Amino acid sequence: MPAILLDGKALAQEVRAAARQEIADLTAEIGRPPTLAVIQVAGDPASTRYVRSIEKCVLPRRAFSARSLARRGKQCRSADGYR
Repeated sequence: MPAILLDGKALAQEVRAAARQEIADLTAEIGRPPTLAVIQVAGDPASTRYVRSIEKCVLPRRAFSARSLARRGKQCRSADGYR
């Protein structure tokens, strides 16, 4: 099977354009922009870096919410009581 060379920048532009269109369609449908929410268990540096990278992509559009939960053994509970 021959290798396929991808143009990462062009592909990223296509994906972002498609996402922008989907966001615009959803915004028109529900009357507000969609929001991405991340709930993270505190204490994992790799997870923290991942959440920051998501935040950099989404934050300029003001559609991001992140919460960090304190680690309590194997189970975590948010202030709302969800696990």
